[in-house]
Amino acid sequence: MDQQLWSIVIVFSGVISSGQIALSAENPQPISISAARFSQMSSADQKMLLIRVFERRLEHAKNLYYKVDTFSKNHEDLDGEVGKPLNDASSRRFQYEQWGLGNSYRIDTNKYRQPKLDELYVWMASGFDADQGVGRSTGRVKGKEKTYGRIDTKHNPAVGDNQYRYWLNGDYPRWQEYLFRYLLSRRGEFEIEAPVEGDKVRLTVGYQPSWAKESGGKRAFLLDPQEGFLPIRGDSRWDGSPGRDGRPQWRVEKFTVTQSKLVGDVWMPIEMRFAIACSAATVPGFTVYDMTVSKIEGGKVTPADLEVPFTEGMFVVDAIKGVSYKAGPDGQPRGTPELR
Repeated sequence: MDQQLWSIVIVFSGVISSGQIALSAENPQPISISAARFSQMSSADQKMLLIRVFERRLEHAKNLYYKVDTFSKNHEDLDGEVGKPLNDASSRRFQYEQWGLGNSYRIDTNKYRQPKLDELYVWMASGFDADQGVGRSTGRVKGKEKTYGRIDTKHNPAVGDNQYRYWLNGDYPRWQEYLFRYLLSRRGEFEIEAPVEGDKVRLTVGYQPSWAKESGGKRAFLLDPQEGFLPIRGDSRWDGSPGRDGRPQWRVEKFTVTQSKLVGDVWMPIEMRFAIACSAATVPGFTVYDMTVSKIEGGKVTPADLEVPFTEGMFVVDAIKGVSYKAGPDGQPRGTPELR
């Protein structure tokens, strides 16, 4: 590698000793390089740089806050491509606000009954303390007097619907759902092409959905090296063995990033479309998620931001102790908890 290219890796990655890049950096800087310059690197150096970029994204996600508005709707499947929207009955709108610190988080969810009318009707807060292995959640439904709380060793399943969080880091519902953890797990099979489509880089790996027993396809990503190799387009298809009903199993995923923002030293998508179609779907076609991030910032989340308080009068189920109770002014049980 020539001196200029090598300096790019040094600035981004930190200390280099005996040809090895350190896994952390005291002052990481945004990386920007043309696809043409990237193509001059050896295959080993290209792979090394992409691995470090993806590892940095996981580090960056350890302290991150964002707020995202998500609209989902069913669309036609035109031979593997997203077609026209189907009926409005499939439309849904969610707002997610997440505070992430290490592997712990709090996610507030607003669910709308009518996306076009802004009719909010479900409020949820879901937190998980990864060190303690304990989750707390609360919920309220419009028109209902009762509010609910829960303590459990399990994550609130509702957080799994937040598609944006899979650009960060985590284990729930499965670590393979998180884009950059998946890519790093496939580092041994990186296929890299540069330059492509002007000044871009293409990365291809094998595809095995988290629940599948076998690989059966490819995941191809278009990366923007000028924005720290941010994936700006993804096309994935998996084909598996026939299921119990004898029908072929398959899954298609696509995404396109149309706007991004530099958060610290990492470029993050703030406007994107994600689409899924699969053989197991009850309604044929793609489910399309259009996401817009209104606020995102790194390095400012504190432990206090992750707290999910119980308010006075809330009906709380403690699944760990096997009791339920009504919360007092301090959020603690009022009276003696009842066995469930």
